[in-house]
Amino acid sequence: MGVSGSGKTVVGRSLAQRQKCPFFDGDDFHPPDNVAKMSKSIPLDDQDRRPWLKGFSKVVG
Repeated sequence: MGVSGSGKTVVGRSLAQRQKCPFFDGDDFHPPDNVAKMSKSIPLDDQDRRPWLKGFSKVVG
C-alpha cells in the first residue's frame, strides 16, 4: 500500500520476476464503480471495498 506513483507495481513486478512467482496488482480487482469513484477523488468506504476484497481473495487466497 502506498500513494499513487510511488513505485509499488514496479517493485512488485520485479520481486515476482526474481522469485519466479505470479504478480497480482490489487488495482486490477476494483469493480468499475470503485474505479469511477477513485477517478473523481472520492474515497472508498468499507462497502466499496467488499467486492474488491472478495475478488482479490479468490486469486491469492
